[in-house]
Amino acid sequence: VIAMADDDIDIIFATETHLNGEKDAELELSEYNLYRRDRPVIGKPSGGVMIGIKKSLDSELVCCGKTAETIFCKINQRGKPPLIVACAYRPTDNDTDISAAIAKDILDTRAKFKTSEFFMGGDLNLPGTNWETSERGKNYNKEIYDDILDARNDAGLAQMVDEPTRGKNILDVFLTSVPLRITKTTVVSGLGDHEAVRINILLRLNRKKLAKRLIRLWKKVDLGSIKKDARAFATLFSASHKISNPVDQLWNCIKKNLALPIDVHVP
Repeated sequence: VIAMADDDIDIIFATETHLNGEKDAELELSEYNLYRRDRPVIGKPSGGVMIGIKKSLDSELVCCGKTAETIFCKINQRGKPPLIVACAYRPTDNDTDISAAIAKDILDTRAKFKTSEFFMGGDLNLPGTNWETSERGKNYNKEIYDDILDARNDAGLAQMVDEPTRGKNILDVFLTSVPLRITKTTVVSGLGDHEAVRINILLRLNRKKLAKRLIRLWKKVDLGSIKKDARAFATLFSASHKISNPVDQLWNCIKKNLALPIDVHVP
């Protein structure tokens, strides 16, 4: 699920990320602060949820589910309660402990942030559900449907996705306490066996001014001087350090001294 407050994608809700300890930088989403709840696994990675929030927005983690694959963040606003954004994934099994935990996480967060507007994207795997009437499907234990649909109703949330996201079923959902802010919901091609959902939200968000990024003029680099300085440093480094020195000490020295010629010789 991707949410747009303006013409750009401000929030990404991702389920079944299959991440297990990978660094955020490996995901190539440098414009976003990433909040993850990976599923600890042995063997093949599976499950997991993630929220990506544009760095221009003032966001922070609220909590991660201990039992369920849920994650809750807030986007701070000047003079207003924070927005709560959340993501959840329910595996395709009959584990009622998981459905109960998802329901509890939703209700606890809504109770803690009573005046905040709430937005949750995720894959709850509840085929056959009529989200308008709360009619339960029959694919899983009735208690699973009851847990999540009762929590949705008790929390005062509307489900906004009205097109199938896998086969004939609406498995991927978007729950919100302010349905009138949703101006458009579109199901688009996804990355896996589910379709993705694009949500347009009518919001005025406070944006931080990001630090200016240094852009070097590499076409004007003095490459000869950089090579000369690098060779001089290599000689000095070999003479003044031993292989037994701590790795962090060696790396910090290399990083500092190789960055210096770039600062001097690249405008």
